[in-house]
Amino acid sequence: MSNLSTNAKNSNDSKPLTNGQHVRQWKYTAGDDTNYSKIDFDDSEWDLVSSGAFFVAESDIHWLRSEVTLPDTTGFGKKLFFHFAYLQDAYQVYWNGEMVGENGSIDTSGIIQRTGTIYHNSSIELAKPLQTVNTLAIRFALNSDSGEKMFFRSWVGYSDERPFYDVGYLVRQGVYIAISFVGVVFGLSFFLAGGSFRSYMFLSLVCLPILILKIYQFSMFYFNLSLDYFVPWYYVNILYLLSEMFIVTFFIIIFNISRKILHIGLIAAISVAQDFTVNFYDSINIWIIAVYLYSIIGYAVHKKMHGSLIALIGFTIFNIPDFFEVLGYYVFPLAYDISYSFFITSLFVVASRHVSHQIKIKHDIESRSKRLENELIKKSIQPHFIANSLATIRSLSKSAPKSAEGMIQAISNEYYLLNKMISENEIAICEEIELCREHLRVMGFRREAEYKLYANNIPCELLVPPLIFHTLIENGITHSLEPKEPGNFGIVYKRDKNVDEFTIENNGSLIYKIDEMTLTNLEEGLGYKYIRARLEENYSGNWHLNYCARNGTWQTTIRIKR
Repeated sequence: MSNLSTNAKNSNDSKPLTNGQHVRQWKYTAGDDTNYSKIDFDDSEWDLVSSGAFFVAESDIHWLRSEVTLPDTTGFGKKLFFHFAYLQDAYQVYWNGEMVGENGSIDTSGIIQRTGTIYHNSSIELAKPLQTVNTLAIRFALNSDSGEKMFFRSWVGYSDERPFYDVGYLVRQGVYIAISFVGVVFGLSFFLAGGSFRSYMFLSLVCLPILILKIYQFSMFYFNLSLDYFVPWYYVNILYLLSEMFIVTFFIIIFNISRKILHIGLIAAISVAQDFTVNFYDSINIWIIAVYLYSIIGYAVHKKMHGSLIALIGFTIFNIPDFFEVLGYYVFPLAYDISYSFFITSLFVVASRHVSHQIKIKHDIESRSKRLENELIKKSIQPHFIANSLATIRSLSKSAPKSAEGMIQAISNEYYLLNKMISENEIAICEEIELCREHLRVMGFRREAEYKLYANNIPCELLVPPLIFHTLIENGITHSLEPKEPGNFGIVYKRDKNVDEFTIENNGSLIYKIDEMTLTNLEEGLGYKYIRARLEENYSGNWHLNYCARNGTWQTTIRIKR
């Protein structure tokens, strides 16, 4: 996972140019002495450091020295160029004991009067042959009370074709910006689609910190801005830390790892604790997160989850440059660029596979729901039901003509409502309750019983899948009540924050038989299967259904998170 941070750290390294050379090995010391710039000064006791990264202790003034041998030492009248980049905060450049350039300004006591810019170029006319071995020295001031990690790049040579800024570096930052921008847009578009795609917000959040950082770095380097605008690496590290945490969170959610909140909280605590207790460039925090993420992806691969193998390959390639760096090998910046690009691309592929799988599941649920709905409608209009209803009407027409007329009207109303609802995904709950009342009227005539439905204080505009309550009331009549036995049905509604809870209950003398059985022995029929299919189709995982016999009533509770 150090890929992101190490890329910023090593991006100042590249191959030497033909007419000059990059100076990477230096001797370093804290403190100040005018003799430090001279050729014959003995710096054998100084620390050997690399311009790639070294730690500067607390001090006002610091010195760096390096021996430089150029390919041609005989030319007169040539112009010798010096190029420096990224060195904070103000510095003076000395060549063989003479100051040849200054970026920013430092007073004699070591106080920074003016910070420099990202890049600095200077040059001198060669009036005499160069030494076989020349001394390049840098006197710089540190605008910090606690010391900090430093890195810079330097180039010395004859060529005047050295660009003011590093084109290769800017191109790489541009690639980072493009890839990160695509990741932000990709994740955000799915997040705005809502439903089961809301988890893709974290794909945007993985790329967003990197996008912000790379736009900032590109602007700083392209416009060669003053280091007054340079963000301390501590804050840059926070952006990397956020991106790493969101990577873990993205995989936890997309692979549906149980106890998500616990995992996310744990990885956040580990990251914050490590960031405060060790230097960011130490690998402890980075590899803890990497191992944690490998365990999550490994679990997903074991469970054969969609996209898990692609995630494993992408994350492994992402960490290859870090692995070689830990072993002590020099890693070219391009390797980090390629590994990051490959990893983000793998996230796109994983997300696309996951979306495809989700769409297939949704399609299967819709197909199953429609099939069950058709079976439910067929059950309601089957010849047996129609024949019994017609027989009841014929009987009532002789003994109670008004009741026969009422039953005809109730059947007509019920089938009118059924036909109206059959193609709808959601309907207003008041329409569902009206359908339930008409069905109870029809069944009351048929079974010679009085059925009542209580449904008070329910917002009429509330939307629910069609035939949900109708199915439960039909089950209550069939499985809870004897013929000619009166029954009471109720729909109780409660709302807790963003959760709608419906409890559908009914009485009946047959409930005691169910009460003597364990719920595990009950086999769900067509009705409950239809309800589950419709709830999953409409609310995909944001619902819960349970039922039980309690105090002589049968109760079914449906909770919907909106």
